[in-house]
Amino acid sequence: MIDRVMMTQQKPVFEPVHIDQTLLADTLGIHKKDIRMEFSSHRVSTGLFTLPVCVSSYAILKSIIPDFQGIKQFCEGINVGSFHVFTFDTLDSSSLYHARNFAPMYGVLEDPVTGTANGAVTSFLFHQGVFKEKQVVCEQGDIMGRSGRMYVDLSKSNVQ
Repeated sequence: MIDRVMMTQQKPVFEPVHIDQTLLADTLGIHKKDIRMEFSSHRVSTGLFTLPVCVSSYAILKSIIPDFQGIKQFCEGINVGSFHVFTFDTLDSSSLYHARNFAPMYGVLEDPVTGTANGAVTSFLFHQGVFKEKQVVCEQGDIMGRSGRMYVDLSKSNVQ
């Protein structure tokens, strides 16, 4: 059994995008008040562009019923491959966030573990001053019964 796989990613890229909060919420089947837009205003990449979408709680994250066709159209409109939906409400108190990743642009409805999106989103959050640690853990996959933990290292010039 493989315990951990490491990948070196490209230098992070953050590009502001205009987001229609109501349309974004509709594609996720949640209320727009549940989205923290201060963390959902850029497309981010360490190799593949994703849209970070921060929601207010684990309960909201778990309640998402994605409209995959709507997500795909939204992604096409802002030139990203996925939505990386996350909350700072985690299962383990030492984790930075808990995420779900919807990537219908790549033929993946929901990815249980997403290295590139977690690398890009943690880089963006670090850049925004959300945390100062150079090594963090991100949770993903639990909601779909496939728990995964990403160990992101920002201490080198490239994200690992």
